[in-house]
Order: sequence, then structure tokens, then C-alpha cells
Amino acid sequence: MMSVATALAIGFTVNFPEEPETALHDIREIGPHVLFAPPRIWEGLNSTVQVKIMDTTPLKRFLYQRLMTVGYKTADLRLEHGRVPLLWRALYLVADLLLFRALKDRLGLLHLRSGTTGGAALGPDVFRFFHAMGVRLKQIYGQTEISGISCIHPTTRSSSTRWASRSPDRGAHQPERRDPLAQPVGIRRLLQEEQATREALSDGWLHSGDAGYWRRMASSS
Repeated sequence: MMSVATALAIGFTVNFPEEPETALHDIREIGPHVLFAPPRIWEGLNSTVQVKIMDTTPLKRFLYQRLMTVGYKTADLRLEHGRVPLLWRALYLVADLLLFRALKDRLGLLHLRSGTTGGAALGPDVFRFFHAMGVRLKQIYGQTEISGISCIHPTTRSSSTRWASRSPDRGAHQPERRDPLAQPVGIRRLLQEEQATREALSDGWLHSGDAGYWRRMASSS
């Protein structure tokens, strides 16, 4: 769905890594505009940066730490409040010119317009790291049985543990409570699994067994 089906519907070139071991190198070689990857790829990119910073000169390490502080503060303001004060925007512009632009270029993310991850939870530190350097990474939640994505991060005011509902009729229905997620189903039955079908499907809804919290602004954690 995220590669072949989307490419056929919209029309763009799809690239796949040559081997799992070469994925990080391939990303830099391709320089994608859209990147959908599991958490281990994003974690690998983060680890690459941290290892190289540990091996660099003290001056470069000092500059990296100071400028990343600006990035983290700006990302926190944008994610929590949806806006960034003028002072921090000006500081971030300087940090972008001195560090973030070159860093994204080294990772192959300079031209990235949309970065998403799914399949497992991404750690909050990694999520915050990419937002600090200007990569608006989003997490998605979904299942094959519902034909794809159920929830995805909003453009602003999100966090590593909070999603926004894709449509009003998806997910739990009682705010501020922890409830199993039920979603409109996209299948008729589970093959050769009659008992599992009866347990999971009910009145056109799939009961995933997963749970979350619904809060204000129609966001789900």
C-alpha cells in the first residue's frame, strides 16, 4: 500500500534497498522525497550520527551539542504548542545553516518532504532527534485487515506516543478512557480461522485487541 499501490495511484518512482544491510547507504544515494521505513531504519540513522559525533573533534562535538539544543527546544515548542516564537525561529535558522542542513544531506534526507514510520513503536528520543534537525517524522498505526492506515500524526502538536484519528468513525469512542481500538473492517474473514474471525469481526468492525487513550483535539495515544 505504501509503495506499489500509492505509486500507481499518484505516480512516482519507488526505490527499494538492495539489501537490508545496505539500506542506510542506499537512502543517502537515492535522496528520497518520501520515505516510509520501520523504526530500525530511523534508529540506525540516529545511531550513525551519534557514533560519528563521538569520534569527531572536541570543537565539532561542542558545536553539535549547542546547536542540537536549539533544535530540541524548537521541536518541543512546535510539537507541544503548534508554534515557535520569533527568537527561537531565528536561532533555528542559524543552527540549520551551520549544522542541520549538512547533517540531513549526509543522511540522504535533505530533500525529504514526508517521513513516516510504522510496524512498531519508535522511541521518543529518536522521534525527537529527527524533529530537532527538521525532519517532520510521523508515526502511523494501521493493520492489513483495515486496508492500511488508521491513525497518523498531525502536522503539528504531536509526540512519539500520540496520534490523530484519520476519520471520526475510527477508533475508541469514549474520550479520556483506555479502550480497545475498533475500526471499520476491510476484509470478509480470516482465512481458515473461523474462531479468530468471530472474535475479531463484529458488525463490520475489526476489534484489534490494541488499546489507547483518547484525549482532547481528537488525538489518540
